[in-house]
Amino acid sequence: MATSRGVGSGVAATLAAVALIAGCGGDRGANDAGSAGVDLVATRAATFGAPPGAVGPDEGALSDVFSVVAAPDGSVFVSEPSLARVVAYHPDGRFSGVVSSGGDGPGEFGLAGGLGWRGDTLTVADFSRGGIHLFAPDGTFSHLVAFTLWVGPSSFGSRPMRMLDDGSVLAWAPTSNTQILDGSVTHESWLKTTRTGEILDTLLLLPVEGRLFEVRVGARSRAARHPFPSTTLVATPPNGSALLLVERPVATESGSAAFQVRRLDASGDTVAQADIVYTPRPVAAAEIDSIARAVGERLADPLDATPATVASSFRSSVPWPRFRPPVTEALAGSDGSVWMRREDEGSEASWQILDESLREVGRVRLPADLAVKAVGRNVVYGVELDAFDVPTIVRYDVGRGP
Repeated sequence: MATSRGVGSGVAATLAAVALIAGCGGDRGANDAGSAGVDLVATRAATFGAPPGAVGPDEGALSDVFSVVAAPDGSVFVSEPSLARVVAYHPDGRFSGVVSSGGDGPGEFGLAGGLGWRGDTLTVADFSRGGIHLFAPDGTFSHLVAFTLWVGPSSFGSRPMRMLDDGSVLAWAPTSNTQILDGSVTHESWLKTTRTGEILDTLLLLPVEGRLFEVRVGARSRAARHPFPSTTLVATPPNGSALLLVERPVATESGSAAFQVRRLDASGDTVAQADIVYTPRPVAAAEIDSIARAVGERLADPLDATPATVASSFRSSVPWPRFRPPVTEALAGSDGSVWMRREDEGSEASWQILDESLREVGRVRLPADLAVKAVGRNVVYGVELDAFDVPTIVRYDVGRGP
């Protein structure tokens, strides 16, 4: 069934508008937001996916959110894995329509995942069946890039994840928890391929050691992610113009430390690099206790044990570092910007913004519970949850204060 089913005229118009201005990149805002060391201000500017009845007859309320991308005109596209669909909104937050939804036909998804741009074409990664769906500017399905490469030790194979700006494909080989814990997989592969799955190069080979550990109570066990991971962060902008790597080894001593940010082009060559000096922040005993209690509550039933017993096992199983990792999240914008989540202070998180050359633009504080999904040098989109865990997307405009 063609994916034009359910595509509103607003979606087609939005994608057509992208064709006219795609050369501007995939994110709003090309003006200078500030300079190094500047404390920037985030101003709440628009809301997308408001509760039913808030934005017109087609409310566009969201069930969950995985990926968000913005067109140069500020229109927003959102993937919802639980509904296997992609929806669109006007720049002011009004619901535009459904790009496509779940099904077995061309352009229909099993699990709608990462969104991106290939010129004026919207790309949607299907995390269930593996493949990238491409939609033309008029909102109709164009074609599907799909393959599985059974190379390396990964039991899932390598599957296409994003179109790169030179026309090639970025494929990733995910690893299972079991393979990481038993040591049968030590590295994670990111490949550059043709649209038919011919391997052109291995762009990244990243170690997975330290990502997971095992919590065991008696004969039962569960894999858990490290609460303070130091593995390399990888970010790709929606237009596939680069790979951003944040090497973040945890400091072992107090005083001055450094982490490294690198920008790679579509060929895997380093085109920019920055070493960022920072002061390590210690991991407090009270924070360890709080994390252990939360994990104890979450895993008590699966491990058939009391929360206190699980918390104790968790605490003794984790290789706790003395200091926190310098960066906990990293995102890349199509305009070349890089956003890194640094320190959390109570209800706010500090984000450091870099430009295309990896020079610091400034820092901005955002709500700590905002799940940031898309960035540009002057704009950020994040997900907020209400008291019933219903998500909405909020756009903040970023710039100098008054």
